[in-house]
Order: sequence, then C-alpha cells, then structure tokens
Amino acid sequence: GGSSHQDYLSALAQSGVLDPEEYEEASMGSVADFLPARVSYKLGLEGPSFGVQAACSTSLVAVHLAVQSLLTGESDMALAGAAAVTGRQRPGYAFHPGGRMSPAGHSRSFDAAADGAVHSDGVGVVVLKRLSDAQADGDTVRAVIRGTAVTNDGAGKAGFLVPRTAGRAGALREALRRAGVEPGSVTYLEGHGNGTPLGDLIEIAAVAEVFQGAGEPGSAVLGSVKSNVGYAHGASGVIGLIKTALALEHREIPPTLHFTRLHPEASLDGTPFRISGRLEPWESPYGPRRAGVSSFGYGGANACVVLEEAPAARLSETPGWQLLVLSARTETVLERAAARLAGHLRRHPGLSLADVAWTLQTGRRAFEHRRIVLCRSLDEAVELLENPAPAPPDAPRALLDTGERWLRGEEIDWTALHDLNGGEARRRVPLPAYPFERRPCWPFPEETRNQDAAAPVQREPEEARTLC
Repeated sequence: GGSSHQDYLSALAQSGVLDPEEYEEASMGSVADFLPARVSYKLGLEGPSFGVQAACSTSLVAVHLAVQSLLTGESDMALAGAAAVTGRQRPGYAFHPGGRMSPAGHSRSFDAAADGAVHSDGVGVVVLKRLSDAQADGDTVRAVIRGTAVTNDGAGKAGFLVPRTAGRAGALREALRRAGVEPGSVTYLEGHGNGTPLGDLIEIAAVAEVFQGAGEPGSAVLGSVKSNVGYAHGASGVIGLIKTALALEHREIPPTLHFTRLHPEASLDGTPFRISGRLEPWESPYGPRRAGVSSFGYGGANACVVLEEAPAARLSETPGWQLLVLSARTETVLERAAARLAGHLRRHPGLSLADVAWTLQTGRRAFEHRRIVLCRSLDEAVELLENPAPAPPDAPRALLDTGERWLRGEEIDWTALHDLNGGEARRRVPLPAYPFERRPCWPFPEETRNQDAAAPVQREPEEARTLC
C-alpha cells in the first residue's frame, strides 16, 4: 500500500495540538513509510508488508505487486490499496491560470470541455486471493483478475511530467497479453481520465492504438470514476478497480458524468469504444464480461489490470431454523443496524438464510447491546427485524438457549452449532456493515478548521476564487 503526500502531521505540530515530544509517536500513524506495517501490526499479519510510491498510480501498482506475491506463493492472501487524505480542511481551492485544477470545479473526463482535474480525498483497499483458494474457503468473489502490468514511459517524451502515448499503449498491451485475452473481448475500460486536455488526448490515442479494429463500433464503453468522485491522487487507481469490480458484479456500467461530446482533437474511430453519460446494462453476448482498468502516474508509471466477471457462486440452502445475531455499542445504533439488515434482505431475496446467519455470527464483533432473531425464511427475518416479537413457540429450544446465552455475553462455538443444525453451507456473504455514528474527528479548534493550521488563510479576491 501507499499514501499520497499529506500535511496532516505538520499541521498538527504547527497548530500546537501536538507537543514536540509527541511528534515522533504521531508520525507512526501519518508517515507513508509506516502505513503497511501499521496495518500488519493491527491485524496480526506476518507476510511481506511494504510501502509503494508511484504517484497517481500508487494503488494499482500495489495491486500488481500483490498479484505477483500470490502467483509466486509468497502470500496466500493480500491487501492492496492506498490512501489520499489531505490535512488542511479548506473548503475548495483557488484556481490559478495554467495550473492543473479545473476553473469550473468539475472533472469532465474525455469531454471537449475538459479543463482540469478536481482533487479529492479517498481511501481504497481490496482483498486478493488465488481464485481456487477463495472458492474453497467459501469467499464472496466479486471479480477475477486475469492479468496485470506495470511499465514506465521512459525518456521518449516532451518532459518528465508529460505522458507518452507509447508508454500507456504498452501497458495496456502487456496486461492483455498476460491475461491471455483478445482486446475485442474487453467491453468496458476504466480509464485514467483525469480531465486535463493533454492527458485525456494522450490516453485516448493510446486506447485507439491498442483497440483499433478490435470490435464493432459502440460495442464497448470507456469511462472514468474521476468524473464521479474526483481525483484521489494515489488512491484513484484502486477506486477505479473497485468501481469496475462492482460493475461486473451488478452487470451495469455506471455513467461518466459531465460528458457531452468527445474532444474534437481526439478520436475513437475504428475502435469499439464510446463514452456513456448514463447508467446502462452491461451486455456480453459472446462470452464472460471483461474489463480493463488503467492508472497512470506523473513521471510515467503506468499500471493496468484486466478483470473478468466472477464465476457463478455455489448456491445452497440449509432448511430449518436459523439464529440471526446483531449487536451495537448503543441501543440507537442497534435499531439502525436491524433496519439496514432488513432492507438488505428485502433487496436480495436470493440470499441463503444459513449464509446470512453464519456471516452475522462469525463476521462481526459482539458489542454490549444485543438482539437475536429466530426464523426460517428471509421474509420471516425481515418481518421480525422490523417488528420485534418473542421467539415463535415452535422454535427449537436448543437454538433459543444458544441465543439467550449469547445475549448474556457468553462465547458461542458457532461451528458446532451449524454442524448440529445440519448446516452444509458456511459462507460469508456481503451484508451491511456497522452503522457508525457520524461525528467530527478533526482535532483543530473550530475557528481554524477551514484555514491553514499554522496561519490565517490569505484570501484571494472573490472573482479569482473557485470553490467546489
């Protein structure tokens, strides 16, 4: 993992929130060098753990390295990603002519009106395993990585910060080669799309070079998540990867916002790609859905990943009664958790009730405020979550006793319970996470939150400022 440059630590020190002797200790949670090691310390992970710094492509380079670690057998599971969190909470930014920031406050990826980037904060992490291991462990597989590649532009370009068409095209070609797939089988491409006129033109030229004649015009979509969430620096690549994995899972392609027409100097003629400004179903009549994800860093670090839709999950259901458990730090949050779970079950009627029970029992920490639901179907679970009632009279006494022991705070051997209950499918499935209570965590005094911590902001004239 990696972290984009941030000034949070220095802001704390300069504002007086940190005493000088506390600075070194605080740096362990703020300096990029310690980010992966701190995660390993918190989670008790003993495999390779190190930082990656590749400018804007940091997180996708981290994914590439994690994939290599899995393929060589060095790791059995890997976490990969990056963080981009600024330290000074100023509401917006000042536009400077000739700079990279958009004067309009919109990221118009690939559009004729693209005039610059809009920076944002973001954090993204993915969990990676070999597919055979994930299937054997009953994990939820959202997408499969077919191949990855990392290259560099080298010296053949106009300047250090100027991207190179050949370098970006080379990364795309190498990722497709390692994935063992033809360019025409890719029907969605998550581009870098930072919204700067030069960057977008060079990226489109690279796409046209690689995918020329690869499919029917308009049969594939090119997009960029930066139009939706902004440019999250080193975390932007993994955010695009997450978006694409979810698009594969839901079989829908999200829109690229603010797009009206392609830049007049760019051309996708002869390629299968078009850019869509609306949500649309992801059709794939000729085989599994496949996608590419690109992330390019200043200085020339190019990273690409080829994804494929996940194989169909094994569906199974254990008939009979199931015990659902919920807990929270407060009674208010417990009610919210129950409501969120009920809504999720209503929206996903194909879920296995046994999998839901197993996930709640083994995939959540147990807090002080607790609640149980005994049920035989998802519909019954929704009804009891929304309208609490005593356990039905025909509920198994042994299961009710287990629930009452858990309510009293006892440790439960959930594996033994499922074995006794005839449960064959023990698989964790995606369910709503803990509904954290929103509260500000910014450490500076109220009067300094919207200005530099060390000194008052020197405001520009109103007509020169653009806030987003």
